[in-house]
Amino acid sequence: MIKTFQLEKLRPLENIPVKIRDTYQDESAEAHTHDYIEIAMVHNGRGTHLNHFADGRVISNTIIKGDVFVILPGEVHSYANCRGYRVYNLCIATDFFDQLDKDLCNLKHYHDFFSPDRPQKVNQLHLLPEAFNDAEEKLRRLSMAIRSDMPSNILAIKIALSDYLFTVFDSDSRSWHTPEKDLNSRLFQSIIQLEAAPEKKFDLRSVAKKAGMSSSGYAHKFKEITGVSPGDYCLFLKLDKVRQLLEDKPLSLTEIALICGFTDSNYMIRAFKKRFGITPGAYRSSCRQITKTIP
Repeated sequence: MIKTFQLEKLRPLENIPVKIRDTYQDESAEAHTHDYIEIAMVHNGRGTHLNHFADGRVISNTIIKGDVFVILPGEVHSYANCRGYRVYNLCIATDFFDQLDKDLCNLKHYHDFFSPDRPQKVNQLHLLPEAFNDAEEKLRRLSMAIRSDMPSNILAIKIALSDYLFTVFDSDSRSWHTPEKDLNSRLFQSIIQLEAAPEKKFDLRSVAKKAGMSSSGYAHKFKEITGVSPGDYCLFLKLDKVRQLLEDKPLSLTEIALICGFTDSNYMIRAFKKRFGITPGAYRSSCRQITKTIP
């Protein structure tokens, strides 16, 4: 029997129609379904996502950092070959989703993701780094609304959820294009290694050689998949680590720069502001005022 996950049993246990989880996925997960709408937004690692259909067909696709996909109630899916896979799961009660503004059906990608008769294909988007950062911030705001004990919290949840849906599903993010199967494991393994040690100096020739590719071929395929060059991707990984240290550690900016692989703290500050729209110092101050809200 296929296991069914129920929204009311997910943490937190309060009677809330929307819940957010930040979870690490095991190497694999057996086929299961939900009684709620699940929006998955991958923020680390890679894996294989499989959709199972009643006629016995299985559609599988590779998922990496920045990918977003949706599982509707009753749909069956599973995971395999996951490595360092971490994902935001946004779980929404179907009746609550139906109460949202009917204009949501005008979202650019509404039909492919939320329509009951959506096409049975790889229903997946890849958010480019800036778009992912924006969507992640909207998730933080939604999480704050969920945790609020104000009488207006349900209204706040509706507004924040609508904002997130608009940001992701009406974006200019391109649809997923699956690369050659043989290339997946080598290229994606190199991405996992980059994510595991973002502080290391990036050497395109060395990384491409390990992936069994030429430097130009690797760079071309890398950008085709992630939307950015390998060098920019590594910079974004460093800056994500800077942000994490600003949230968690009382270190100086110079110490953080060295830990994250920057030889110049001034360059780190400029790059951080360009990516996140705020200086590291201001970001740290804001973290002291607002408790991190995604569990």
